[in-house]
Amino acid sequence: MANILLVDDHPSARKALADWLAEHGYHTIFHADSYQAGLNVAQTHSLTIAIIDIKIPLKTERVIHWRDEERYLGFNLARELRQLSPNLAIVLISSNCQLGREFKNLALEIGSHHLAYLVKATTEVEELITCLTKILAGEVYISQEVTWSQFSPQAESFLEKMGEKEREWVIKVYDTFPDLTTRQREVVHFYTHPRKVLASNLGISIKRLETLITEINQRLFPEEPLPFSKDQIVLKALMLRQLTQSPADI
Repeated sequence: MANILLVDDHPSARKALADWLAEHGYHTIFHADSYQAGLNVAQTHSLTIAIIDIKIPLKTERVIHWRDEERYLGFNLARELRQLSPNLAIVLISSNCQLGREFKNLALEIGSHHLAYLVKATTEVEELITCLTKILAGEVYISQEVTWSQFSPQAESFLEKMGEKEREWVIKVYDTFPDLTTRQREVVHFYTHPRKVLASNLGISIKRLETLITEINQRLFPEEPLPFSKDQIVLKALMLRQLTQSPADI
């Protein structure tokens, strides 16, 4: 009988998954609502399957504001569990379908065997059971909705409107700032555009854009007053990537 660990900070999500699994004969289920709680279960029980929400808190607590380092802790937990049990079947789930690149990096690091990535909004019980069957057999399973681009669909559309040199720059330095979220990095690299244009093309409000700019400033330029400038971003990228030149039209 399979021992299953469910890691999600939403009790209702864990219950729905547990009910689905019970209907198909999976009854031995352990619940955890954080990275640390999941790790504790794995250290004290022999597990067959771990189903992990990618976005989980570090500890069991009510999360008001997510810390940056907690946004994708599910990936970190997967690494830890794979070290504890090399053949553990791991399913990573998320409402975000745009983490394909991060999942690929994880697979390269810990191995793609017994590994899956499901998108919450589109996963039905039949797909979940199919997924479990495949990864228990040592295969990899990935939802069709998962995207592999580093940019959101809105940002991809924005890129198509740019000049060739600016587009090359944006793509080249996208990974310069790994401590920023995907949306923050998009704002950084499209920052040369007027605020209204930037917000519209990224599909966010002006208020949300201003919040993102404040967060970026606190992360990259904590000693500098708002707003940071295009020149600061370019210099920061040059310093971090040791690029020798940037396109003349950026």
